[in-house]
Amino acid sequence: MIMDPLYHKIIDALAKPLDPRVFEHAMLDLLRPTYPSLAPVPGGSDDGMDGAIASATTSPIPLICTTSEQVSRNLRRSLKQYKSKGHTARLALAVTSQALTRTRMNNLDAVAKSEGFHLINVHEHIAVVNLLYRSPRWCKELLGLTGTPPALSALP
Repeated sequence: MIMDPLYHKIIDALAKPLDPRVFEHAMLDLLRPTYPSLAPVPGGSDDGMDGAIASATTSPIPLICTTSEQVSRNLRRSLKQYKSKGHTARLALAVTSQALTRTRMNNLDAVAKSEGFHLINVHEHIAVVNLLYRSPRWCKELLGLTGTPPALSALP
């Protein structure tokens, strides 16, 4: 069990309404080390993707961000829009502030499959907590939390 108060404050803050645009910016920034070619796709006409990961063989792989409780619906809508714009990648990634049960994760896989995609990763609530824990900047901008993890912490 993680005893660090900052970690628990992040969990509590993620349960409150978030600004979806700030969440999107934070996740694009925090996920870039994992996906180095990740680029933002801002704006309302984003072709169903909030971020794009370069691919040498297809259109960019879409990253779909959502703070909505309706994660499956958001994923389906984004994948449909992506396809309707003529993009050819059939891999996708999702990131959500929502805590997902195994059943909900399986539902996301089923949604992606029904749209002809393979969902290669879902970064859900606990992954987002871990990303934010290491980022004082985004803790402040997204959650209004100040502080940094202690030098001696359960999370290195």
